[in-house]
Amino acid sequence: MKYKDYLTERKQSTDFYETAAAIGVVCSDALGKKCTDIIYNYKNTKIEVIKEALDKIKATLGGNYDWVSKGAAVIKKLTVEKDTTEVIDLMAILAGMYSFRKEIVEMDTSGPLQFIHNKIGEYYKVEKEVLGSIKGAKANTADIIVGNASPSKIFDTMRKGPITTDEAEHYIDLGSGVNIYQCSLKKREAEAQIGKITKFIKKNLGYGVETGAAVKILSHNYIDILDKILLNEGIWDKAKHFAKNLWNKVSAAVKKVMSGYISKWIGFFKKSPPDAYIKDFMIGLGNPQLQEAMTELTAGQVESIAKNPSKAIKLINNEIKRLQNTVMKDKTVYLNISLLSPMKKFKGDAKKAAFTLVSNYCTVRALIDMVADERTTGEVVNRLVAEMLFGSTKLPLWKVFGDYGDGNSYMHLGSMEAWLTGSKAKSDVEVLGIRISPLKDFYVIMVGMLEDIKEDGKKYVLLRTGTNSSSRFTFIFEGIKTFHVPLEDSIATVVNKKR
Repeated sequence: MKYKDYLTERKQSTDFYETAAAIGVVCSDALGKKCTDIIYNYKNTKIEVIKEALDKIKATLGGNYDWVSKGAAVIKKLTVEKDTTEVIDLMAILAGMYSFRKEIVEMDTSGPLQFIHNKIGEYYKVEKEVLGSIKGAKANTADIIVGNASPSKIFDTMRKGPITTDEAEHYIDLGSGVNIYQCSLKKREAEAQIGKITKFIKKNLGYGVETGAAVKILSHNYIDILDKILLNEGIWDKAKHFAKNLWNKVSAAVKKVMSGYISKWIGFFKKSPPDAYIKDFMIGLGNPQLQEAMTELTAGQVESIAKNPSKAIKLINNEIKRLQNTVMKDKTVYLNISLLSPMKKFKGDAKKAAFTLVSNYCTVRALIDMVADERTTGEVVNRLVAEMLFGSTKLPLWKVFGDYGDGNSYMHLGSMEAWLTGSKAKSDVEVLGIRISPLKDFYVIMVGMLEDIKEDGKKYVLLRTGTNSSSRFTFIFEGIKTFHVPLEDSIATVVNKKR
C-alpha cells in the first residue's frame, strides 16, 4: 500500500498531516520524546522501536478530542514496512508540534491541553462574530487551535469576552483561565525544501551520496520522492486550489502596485537629469552656471571637476549620507554602501570620470526621492503579504513545522497589526535594494526593484545606473535584468551578486 494509492484526495492528505500535528498536542511526554528520538537517530533505531511508537500513536487517536476522522483513518492504516516515508513524516510532524507544546504552550498555560481541528470552521465563525472581519482578506490561515479547554468551552468563552493577548502576543486570553494558540501548519519551512529533506533521507536511510544523486535514486526506487515533496510542500494550506488562486490574486495585486512604481522611475531616468540637480552640484563646486550643450562653458565645468575631484566626491558622499538617513529604519529598503575617498587627481580618464560623477550625484538625488516614494508602495506590498500569512484573523498566529532533525519547528508571527507596524515578528518584503560601490574614480550604482512575488519565489528587476554621453550631463539605467530568488532570500542576493 503506497502513499499515493490511499491518499487520493488533497483533503485526505491535508487531514493526515494536520492530524499528525494534533497528536503532538495531546500525546504523552514519553511518546513525544520517543518520536523526537527516532527522528534524530532514525538510522540507528531498531524497527521494533519504531513499530511500538507507531502503535502508541494510533492508540492516541481516541478520547474526547476534536479529531478529523479521515486523518485518523489514514494514520491507522500506516505500517512501518510499507509506508516508511509517511511514518517519518508522521513522527516528524508530531515531534514539531510536541516541541512547540513543551517550549511555548506549557510555559504559559496550565491544565490539560485540547485542540480544535474538526470544528475549525465553527471557530472561524465565532471569531468573525466576536471581532468582525478584515475587509478583503482571505479566511483565517490557522489550521489548528491549541488550548486548555474543550472546543465548546472555547466558543462560549470567546462570545463572553473580552479577548486579550499577553504582552508578547504568544497566546490569546479568553478569560476564565482559558488560553488558546492559533497555529498555521506547514510540513517544512521554506528553507527546508528538497535539499534538507533529501539530506535527512541520505543520512538516515543509508544513501551516502549528494543531494542530487539521492533524489535521483529515490525517484526511481519504491517511492517517487520528488512527486511526494512537490505534493506535500504546499498541501498544508486548506483547500489547495483556493490557496493557489489566492496566491495568484496577491501576486497580480503586487505586480500591479510595483509596475506603476517601476515604470515611473525607469521613465524618470530616461529623461535628462532635472536642472535643479545639476545646478546644486555646480553651486557646490563653486560654478553655478548651467548649460545643456557641450559649449566652452560646459567644457569649463567638466575641467573644473577634473582639476578638483576631491570636492566633487565630497558633494556626492554628502548626498549618500542623506540617502542613508532617509532609508534608516525602513526595512523594505536594502542599502549597501562603500564610500569613495576624496582624491586630488583622477586615476583614469578625467573627462569620463567628471561626467560619471555628475551622473552619480544626480542618481543619488533621485534615489532619495525613490525611497520616499517607496514607503507607500512598500506598505501596500507588505499588507498584501500579511493577508497571505494571517488571512482574516486579528489575533496572534504561530507557524508550526515538522521537526526533521534540526530542532527548528515553529515560528512566531504575532498579530497582523504587530507584523505590519512593529519589528518584533516582522519579516518585510524588500521592495527596493541599492548598492553603491567605488570603481577607481567614481561610483557604480546598482538598483533592484521588486517586480512580482509568487508562492515559489520573488522576481526582482536589477538596473545599473550610469551615463551614456560625453557631451552632456545624463543619468540612465544602463542594463535591465530580471532575477528570481526564493521567498526567504533577501534582495541583497540580487544587488550584491558579482557579475
